Amino acid sequence: MSLPSLPGEAADQLDLLSVQLDELKAYLLSPELFWPLGGRLGDTPRLTLGNLLINLRTLQARSENLAPPLQNRLARLESSWQRSREEWAAAISKKALQEMGARLNLWRGYLEDLDEGLGNRLNYATEVRNRVLFELLASLPPKDEEYENLRKAMRSLDERFASVSSPAPFTWNSAYSKAFPKDRFPALYRKPTQPV
Repeated sequence: MSLPSLPGEAADQLDLLSVQLDELKAYLLSPELFWPLGGRLGDTPRLTLGNLLINLRTLQARSENLAPPLQNRLARLESSWQRSREEWAAAISKKALQEMGARLNLWRGYLEDLDEGLGNRLNYATEVRNRVLFELLASLPPKDEEYENLRKAMRSLDERFASVSSPAPFTWNSAYSKAFPKDRFPALYRKPTQPV
């Protein structure tokens, strides 16, 4: 399975990343967590820091297979992201914590739906994306009390999920397994086997 909510072609992913970075400042200054991209790219995920990070990470994983012009474009976009991280560090940290909380709640909701027999195990590849985004976002904010509380809550959910899941092949397209190693993203290497 390809990655949920990302274009399949590298050029399209680069276009998406470019738009995400173009709109990043306005997004960071807004109260919105899920920022619409204004239909500039058709049916694309809303801008969040997590969506930006997963797009960037998967592009970096495929970078050695990109044509030189696309590699150069990716390098420019990576530089733009680093400049934004330096210039908007406080706003990025604040949004990252906000999104970590949202992703935690969405993952918890999925596990609760599974427990009640309402969750669809066939949608696991899509639902696990919230767990992955939480982990990617965790690299952005300072390790303060709010951060530690979110990590503690997620560890509890991880323990709960581990007890009712089993090892499985990498959930998404195997070409991306290098970008999401098992030690950091174990949920991508498991599948639900019974109600949570």
